[in-house]
Amino acid sequence: MSMTRILKSRWIHDCGEGAVIWHLAFTPSGTLVGQKRFAEDRQALFFTIDPLSGSVYVAGWVAVDPVQGAVIGEGWFAGIETVHQQLVYIHSWQDASPEHRGIWAFDPVKGEVRWSRPEFVFSANTPGGLLVYRIVFLPDFQRGATHCLIH
Repeated sequence: MSMTRILKSRWIHDCGEGAVIWHLAFTPSGTLVGQKRFAEDRQALFFTIDPLSGSVYVAGWVAVDPVQGAVIGEGWFAGIETVHQQLVYIHSWQDASPEHRGIWAFDPVKGEVRWSRPEFVFSANTPGGLLVYRIVFLPDFQRGATHCLIH
């Protein structure tokens, strides 16, 4: 007697031809958040889905900074940093570095950025909130050097 159980799909989401699912996460309320990448077009898009019904909240959101009006990370160098409460935090990368830069708080149901701090770097997700830091370079004119201050 076989105990094999056949599972059936509740719903299917098509991310598009050539898409690679890069990152998946869930908000505390259960919303599925994903990042899909199209290498040929150098494009990173975000999508959000109600996992119970398969209803799509956001299908192909491009991360845009609402203050600067510019596409975050040139549309390619952006990713999901973390999820905290009901927001998804998007990051970019520092120039010529693997270090992340910037925090954009994305509402996964409405498909919009609630707030942004492009000068900060994410460090950790804690029960009290996000732990972030900012790197500041201070010139030392007497010694002809530059000091890096992290605060």
